[in-house]
Amino acid sequence: MLVVGDSFYWNMYYSGIPGNVFNGLNFFYYNSKYFNDGTDKYKAEIKNLDFLEEISKYEYIIILQTDGGLNNFGFGFFNKLLSVTNMVDLSPEVKEIIQNIKNDQNWMMHIEQKAKERGISVDEMLVIDAEYMLSQQQ
Repeated sequence: MLVVGDSFYWNMYYSGIPGNVFNGLNFFYYNSKYFNDGTDKYKAEIKNLDFLEEISKYEYIIILQTDGGLNNFGFGFFNKLLSVTNMVDLSPEVKEIIQNIKNDQNWMMHIEQKAKERGISVDEMLVIDAEYMLSQQQ
């Protein structure tokens, strides 16, 4: 089980009870940081995970958040899920370029800035730039 939630979940997480009921304490805090060992030390930042591979590990995904955050339901989880599932159909060449972009910190910062300016997700911007790069190479 994976919980994507806000600070409301901390009490349950720290209690360890979910880990006794399910296999582990997997928690995407604000869909930003990944916690899984019952402590306040995060394992990884969500943006650095292979999102599709990671969430494919779970039989259940629970979105748990208080009413104060409902204007951002899921904290971008659903948009990220749609974005990465759309990337499954990309050519190996485009996927390779995307990986090269992700491995270059300066290039990735540029992609993030362009995505913000255009009002699209970083993953969408990655695909746009990678497809452009591939067309230029050909």
